[in-house]
Amino acid sequence: MRLMGKARTAAPRTAAPRTAAMGTAAMWVAIAVGAGFALWNSRPLLARWPDLGRTTTENLVFRLSTFGEALRAMSGPGGGDRESGRLAGSSGGATLCVGELRTYPLRGRVLFDGIVGETPIMWKLCRESRDEGELARRMRQLGVGRIFYNFMGAFWACDRYGKFGWGVRDVGLYRRYLASNCAEVRRISRIDENSGGFYLFTIGHAPAKAPPEADLFLPGTDSIFAKAAKLERARDFAGAARAYWDVAAGLPWYGHALNMAGHGMGLLRDYQGAMKLLKPGVDRGVADMANIPEYGVALLETGRPVEANPYLAQALPIFVNQYDPIRLNLAWTWVQKAMGELQKRRVKEAEVMLDTAEELLLPALTSTFIQYTATRKFFLAQVRTLKAEAALKRGDTQAARACLEAALEADPGGKMERDIRAKLDALVMPAGGSGWYEVTPVKAAPTKGGK
Repeated sequence: MRLMGKARTAAPRTAAPRTAAMGTAAMWVAIAVGAGFALWNSRPLLARWPDLGRTTTENLVFRLSTFGEALRAMSGPGGGDRESGRLAGSSGGATLCVGELRTYPLRGRVLFDGIVGETPIMWKLCRESRDEGELARRMRQLGVGRIFYNFMGAFWACDRYGKFGWGVRDVGLYRRYLASNCAEVRRISRIDENSGGFYLFTIGHAPAKAPPEADLFLPGTDSIFAKAAKLERARDFAGAARAYWDVAAGLPWYGHALNMAGHGMGLLRDYQGAMKLLKPGVDRGVADMANIPEYGVALLETGRPVEANPYLAQALPIFVNQYDPIRLNLAWTWVQKAMGELQKRRVKEAEVMLDTAEELLLPALTSTFIQYTATRKFFLAQVRTLKAEAALKRGDTQAARACLEAALEADPGGKMERDIRAKLDALVMPAGGSGWYEVTPVKAAPTKGGK
């Protein structure tokens, strides 16, 4: 009995530390999983990590980015007086702020169109005005001299404003008002998801012929995309594409709606349909969330790399947050063009194009997406393989060998490794003793661009 008692009391003593250790381990696993989940689903938090390596001034420049540029544009020629904020030649000095929360740095009097929970000013005025004449009178009474429009912020808020519905009549009235009263429309040079994409509308004596931009943006009407945006955020791309198309079909003259419908077609990989919808805005030089790079990708996906090249080159300095996919796609267009030149035995022209492609591929990627990294390495290996072909066409076997070895270094263990090693062997033992060696590049689908 005593032995059994000792056994009963001894067992818990040995099990207790083990149970406590298991509980501690489980706790740390739970903490690690929870922290990982929170970080994975917290883009704003992850976006703050680079801030740790910047000074306060550098952080201000980064965070203000396009917003700071927009503020400077408002104080520049045609933007208004620095002290009073009053627009030269306009009907007043007040700024109607649409899609932007940072109203405090705006000079002069600011009217806020709302972003969450407020009744939008433009929606209220258009709903209550009988015609564009009355709308113009009410805008003059408010003293609106310019509209400061952040279309990125407005799109973020659009599904939060779904209850403020715009009818065809209201949108048409607003369009006619801008055509008669919009004196100037200016886009800020870059579009940054962290800071915004900005247009500045000045209200005053419109030119005799309305600017085409008046049809391409109607600041404050973004809730017409509420259903589509909600579906896209839920990754229901088919539903989102239909919803975008429904808006464009109801407003076939509205350029921004056509752009968003083109974006919807791109989500479904209907690149022919996307091009038709995106082309009017792109031809007019309008930039919104992604229309120019999406148009370039659509051309690329339909086998027109030469046509895609200038559009992707135009998009590269504009769309800050799409820098990686744009430059990968742009590099691919140069590769395709170089292939054509090599087939024509225009070696010098091909080498210049391949140098350009390599320059686009050599900088480290700013995004951390694995598929971008893999594509970059593959493209770089392909560029250097084509450089080897060009060197052989010039009769420089040593340079060709160096290019092939550099191709192996670019993508070790990659899809082209076996092909590259075979080409290196062929340099040592040329078939038929002719010494001529033709590199056959392996084709790859380009990385997709856009948000």
